This record gives sequence, C-alpha cells and structure tokens, in this order.
Amino acid sequence: MRETIDKRPLLWLAMAFAFGLCFRVAPWGVLFALPLLMLVSSWGRRGFVVLAVLVGMAMSPGKALPLEPGSFATLDLEIASVPRLDPQNRSLALANSPYGLIRLRAPYGTSLSLGEQVRAHGAHLAYLPGENWRLRGVRGQVSAERLEKVGEGPFWFRWGVLWRESFQRYTRETMPEQAATLDALCFNVDAALDPDLKDDLKRAGAIHIVSASGLHVTLFALALQFAFSRVPVPRPVQILLLLLILGLYAGAAGLRPPVFRAVAMAGLAMPAYLAKREPDTLSALGAAALIQLAFDPTAIWDLGFQLSYALVLILGLYPVYERSRSPLGWVRQSARVSGVATLAATPLTAHYFGYVSIVGAMSNLLIAPLLLPLMVASLLGWLIWTIQPALAQPFAWLSGFLAEGLAFIAESFGRLPFAAFEVGHFDAWWILVGYAGGLLLWRPSYRPPPESISDP
Repeated sequence: MRETIDKRPLLWLAMAFAFGLCFRVAPWGVLFALPLLMLVSSWGRRGFVVLAVLVGMAMSPGKALPLEPGSFATLDLEIASVPRLDPQNRSLALANSPYGLIRLRAPYGTSLSLGEQVRAHGAHLAYLPGENWRLRGVRGQVSAERLEKVGEGPFWFRWGVLWRESFQRYTRETMPEQAATLDALCFNVDAALDPDLKDDLKRAGAIHIVSASGLHVTLFALALQFAFSRVPVPRPVQILLLLLILGLYAGAAGLRPPVFRAVAMAGLAMPAYLAKREPDTLSALGAAALIQLAFDPTAIWDLGFQLSYALVLILGLYPVYERSRSPLGWVRQSARVSGVATLAATPLTAHYFGYVSIVGAMSNLLIAPLLLPLMVASLLGWLIWTIQPALAQPFAWLSGFLAEGLAFIAESFGRLPFAAFEVGHFDAWWILVGYAGGLLLWRPSYRPPPESISDP
C-alpha cells in the first residue's frame, strides 16, 4: 500500500486537501491525514501533505446560515449550476444572489443554463430544510413568478441544455412509457421517475444506474471511441472530438461531480492514449479531485462526489481486471467489479439511505450489460430522429425493450423480502473508519506479463 500511494503524489495531495476541507464541519476528519503521513516515504513529501491539509483547512467551507423568509419585487441572480427539473417541470438550479448561494425554482417551462444572469420578479424566499443543503453553502430557496434573462452564459452549456431538451422531446414522442427512465439514465433528469421503480432500485443497490454518472460517461466515451476508430481520422483529431463531445454531454447531464470526474479523468488519460501507454487511474483520479475541489470546495459534501471518488479509488487499489477474452473470464471479471463496487459503496449508502442492500452485487451484475446498448440505442435513435423521425422507430423499440428489462430486474431483486436491511443512524466518521478497515485488508497484486496469460 505504501509504495502504491507514495508513487502517486497527485493522489495523496488530493486526499490531504480533502481531509483539510472537512475541518470547519468535522474537525476530527483532519486526523485521518496522520495515516497518510506514514504512507509517504520522505520528510519532504510529508511536508507537502501537511501543506495540503493546511490549505484545505483555510478553504474549508462551513455550514451556511439560513435566510429569513421574505419577498422581493425583483432579485438579480446568476445561475451557478446546470438546472434540473422537478416533478412539476420547474427548473431547479443553484444561483448566486446578493444574500449568498440559494436554490432557484423557476416558473413552469423556463429554460436556464449555467452562467446566465436573470432577474426574478415576484421572488419569494423560503427556508430550505435539510442539513446537506447548508453543507453545500445553500442558504434558502427562491420561487419566482417570472424570470427575465439579462445576460447570457457560456454557449457550451446552453448547447448542452438544448441537447437534453431535444432528447426529452424524442423520448416523450416515441416511447412515453419509458421516457422517464431513459431521461434519468442518459441525462440525469430523474424528477419524473416512477417512485416505485426508484424504491426498487434503492433496495436492489442499483439506484446509481438511473443517474448519469461516471459509469455513463465511460460507456458513452467507449461508444464514441469505437465509432471514431472506424473512420479515417487522425488519432489526435479523434481525441479532440471525443473530449469536445464529452464536455458537451457533461453540461447536458448536469455537470454533477461524478460526471466531471469521469470527463476530467478521460482528458487526463488521453496523452497516455496518444503515446500508446496505459494511463494511471489513481493519478488521474487525484488530479481530477484537486481540480474539482479547488473550484468547488463544497463538493466534498456531495454524495455523488463521495461515491464516485470512493468507488474509483477502491477499484484502483484493488485491481479486479484480468486479461482474458473468454466468456467465462469476462463473467468472472464482471462479478469481481460488481462485488467490489457494491462493498465500496456500502458505508456511504448505509449512512445516507439508512439501509444496506444484500442483493446489490447480483443485481448490478445483471443490469450492467444492458447499459451500453441502452445508451447507444437511445442516443443513436435521438440523432436519427432529429434527421428523419420515421427511421428512429426501431431504435426507440429497442430502447424501450431494454428499459423494461432494467425495470424488471430492479423489481425482481428490489422486492425480495431479504433484498435490504435497515440500519440505524450513525455518525459520519464511522464511514472513514469503515474505509480505513477495508484498506487494512489490502494486499499487493501481481499482474503477469501478457505472454504468460492463457485463457481458461
């Protein structure tokens, strides 16, 4: 373990910085930097660990104080997050205001994008319950009777919103019964998702499947890379196009921490791809975390951030991949990935959701093979629909069939009497204790050279 961590300064700097960012809310979190000091090999590197912790402590965000309810004739705001939709089709977005960061509920049908300046008319400020919002620096919620746009945001995010809205029109017109599932899976629009399906996915340990995340970005990137490799385009041009499309997709999918993490890691890994070398997952993970936390220190309290980075870190430390092209080898590898990922997510899901899924590894193993064809069929169908709607119908049928299969697996596992068991509330510091205990089980792995590997 020491050699694995010590050779990746971006990783241990990111971990030290993250521990420091916890200081104002959870001072005890800084203590977990002490084992990190033991994992680096020199006093010079330990000095950088301490420096990263101190910088994190200086930037540590505290809980936001709630605002008193009130009303304003007008209120100038700047959209600070990619909007999402609530069940009433009202855009929800974080916005900077003269009173700090707030959550804006826009009128029905309003289209917003990151960075836009708007003037809220008839704004009503209300208290926003929930400690998680205050941890993210949000002081309250504003509902507006009418919004007036007074300034445009970056065109890139606006294009992403237009892509997402066009995809929603496609799903509503071609497969209305599965539209909510596909909107959530491809673009993180989960407001209209069936509550029963959502509950089944939670109990089955697969709720992350219908929320655009790092896994979805990875699958999308693989599909694009496969398509680009089949056309006579130079490799640097392929990579540039891939990154541009992934950046656009990240904005369309909400630019959530898992999505940002996956896109950033893809961008950092591309130089290795150009050089025909294997990228280092843990170093790219550390770099992505440093970039994201430097720009948004409150992301440390986002569940998506915690789950995404914890899962990739665990999968990077516990290699579960094997070089085998046989079907049996693929199944064995998939089972390992599903099992390790489920165990890695358990401390966080138990703390936030109050239960532990027993069937998570098996349900994820069965659902995972559906995701790539489901995303490819859905996005390719949308692309064809924008050109010639009639030709998109076979892809809509395939997408609907796969979405029904996903729902069937979730229902079959989620409604088992023993699918999950509830756990009582416990303090957040036990999460780090659980991960620390898991790291004690770490053992170095041996990766044999390709020539010594034979298929079973």
